[in-house]
Amino acid sequence: MIEPSDGPVIGPVSISSILRGPFQKGFLGHWVSSSHQGLGHTSRAAGLALRVAGDELDLHRLEAHTQLENLASQAVLRKHGFSSWGIAHEHFQPTAGGTTRCSGRGS
Repeated sequence: MIEPSDGPVIGPVSISSILRGPFQKGFLGHWVSSSHQGLGHTSRAAGLALRVAGDELDLHRLEAHTQLENLASQAVLRKHGFSSWGIAHEHFQPTAGGTTRCSGRGS
C-alpha cells in the first residue's frame, strides 16, 4: 500500500499460496503501519486485491487468518464478504501461543 498522493509505502497486501486445479484458491495477507491504521487504506487495498484475485488470477476462493484480538482486520475481511469459519489454536506464533481466526470468501 502506498499512501494516497504518491506518499510512502505504508504496508503490503498480498495474494499468496495460490493453489490451482479444482481449488483455485489463494491466501490474502495484509498489514498497515500503526500510524496509518483506521484510515481505510487496508480496506481499499483489500478490495483491489480481491478484484485482482477474481478478474486476473481467476481464483474462486481466498482465505485469511487474523489474530483473535485483531478486530480491525476481521472487520476489513467481513466488509469484503469473508466469513469466519473457525479458530486455529497454535496455528502460527508471532509470540508464543498464537491463536488465529480463520476466514474465507468464495465466489
